[in-house]
Amino acid sequence: MVAEMTPVEAAETDLLPIPHTRTCTCASNHVSCTDAKEWIKAQLGVWQFTYEKRDVRDKAVHPATFPIALPKRWIELLTHRGELVLDPFVGAGSTLVAARDAERNAAGFDLSSDYVRLAKERLNQLSMLEASEQLAVQADAREIPRYLAPETVALIVTSPPYANLLNRHGRTRAAAARSGRTASTSRSSSTQMTCAISGCWPLMSMARPWVRSSRACFRSSGLAPIA
Repeated sequence: MVAEMTPVEAAETDLLPIPHTRTCTCASNHVSCTDAKEWIKAQLGVWQFTYEKRDVRDKAVHPATFPIALPKRWIELLTHRGELVLDPFVGAGSTLVAARDAERNAAGFDLSSDYVRLAKERLNQLSMLEASEQLAVQADAREIPRYLAPETVALIVTSPPYANLLNRHGRTRAAAARSGRTASTSRSSSTQMTCAISGCWPLMSMARPWVRSSRACFRSSGLAPIA
C-alpha cells in the first residue's frame, strides 16, 4: 500500500495512520528477523551492492542516489516485519521501496513535491498485495514529530542532503565559492539537519537497547532536549 500526504492533510488528521508493531513470530528478545547465520555474515568484510533495474541512477532525477539493496540490508538486519522505518530525507524513495520489499512499514519525508511524487510512482510500480504500508509525505523533516507518535519508529535510514546540494538551481560550485556563500550555506544546512535528526530520537522505540544508549548520548551532549 502507498499513500501521499501533504502538510495540510497531515495537520487535519494529526498523526499518520501507519502501523508500527511487528507481525512476525520471532522471539521477543531477537533484534530482527535475521537468523544467526545471516547476522554473523553481515558483520564480516565489506558490503558490496549492485544496481538493479528499479534503481534510480540518473543524477538529473536526483543528485544523491543509492541502490535499493543498501537500505534493504539495514532494514532486514535491524528490524522485524511489520515495524516502522523512517527516512527523514526520502528523496527518490529508495528507502520506501526497500521497506516494501522487506515487509516493513515506512514513512518518508521530503520538502520537494517532485521527489514525493517520484517516490509514490516508484511504489505504485510494485505489488499492491503486500500487508505493509509506505507513506510519502511532503514536509520539513524538523516537523516529523507532528506526524509520528513517540517510540513508534524501529529504525531511521536516510541519506541526508549535503550543504546546498539539492537547492543549487543551476549554481555551480565555483560561482558559489566566488560569492562567498559556500561556507555559510554549509553551516546553516548542517545546523538544520542536526535539528531534524535529533528531533526524531523521541520517536524511536525504547525496546531497542542501542536507542536507549544513543538517547543518553544525545542528552549528555546537549544536541537535543530529550527527556
